[in-house]
Amino acid sequence: MNFNSCHIQNDLLIYLQYVSDAITEACDETIVGSYAEYEDKAVELTLNPQKLARLRASVARHRDNSPLYDVPRWVKNLERAAALMWDTKHARLEPQYIVVRDVLKHP
Repeated sequence: MNFNSCHIQNDLLIYLQYVSDAITEACDETIVGSYAEYEDKAVELTLNPQKLARLRASVARHRDNSPLYDVPRWVKNLERAAALMWDTKHARLEPQYIVVRDVLKHP
């Protein structure tokens, strides 16, 4: 069975990766290497509410400005991809690779 496939244009994908990395960097103190370290970190944050509050504020600050968490934008891009796939099927064309242009850059 053949399927259409789609992707986000490279520049947006690179930007989303950058944003994801920035959020990770803001929270890099929470990255651990084992379950034991995870438990230790959870206990540490539970016992240190100020540190937990700073961490939450950092995540919120990055999240609020991040296209990674822009659900309406993601939905519009997904709808655009679905429309392109439908148009391809409706025109009885062979499935093809579809490039979805980001709605913010190409309304």
